[in-house]
Amino acid sequence: MSHRYLVAVVLLTAANAGCRCDKDKHGGEEKHGESSEIAPLRAALNAPEGATPCETAWNAFAALDQACINANMPAPWPVMPKRTEFFDICQRMPGEMQRCLAPKYNSLNHAKCLAQTEAMKTDEWGKLMRKMLNSDGSATAPPSSPSGKPTVLP
Repeated sequence: MSHRYLVAVVLLTAANAGCRCDKDKHGGEEKHGESSEIAPLRAALNAPEGATPCETAWNAFAALDQACINANMPAPWPVMPKRTEFFDICQRMPGEMQRCLAPKYNSLNHAKCLAQTEAMKTDEWGKLMRKMLNSDGSATAPPSSPSGKPTVLP
């Protein structure tokens, strides 16, 4: 499995931690200068908060995807996931795992979210999210049991 998702989270965290600020020689105000490589990451961090952690994550991913298109750069995923499928999978993930999908939350809660990113490798819905973000933008959810957890397929 590709590590693009983890790379995206690390890059988003780094972009939030370090912005090159220069003093404006004419007014003494700080100006934020950023290379075109940082613009998509900054867009993800500055995306609007959603009503839910999944909506916040979606807003950030959509902003990053659009900024990559605008900058003629590849996004961290081969194809942007479909909104309905993203929400379907995200909403079934544990709460902290959902929150850690959002780059801003992730960057402010790095240690906690690093553990959640690792947990996505074993959580059934986390694995589907990773698959969706590392593939053609889709992940077929396995049939659910009455408990709402995915049924383990042979």
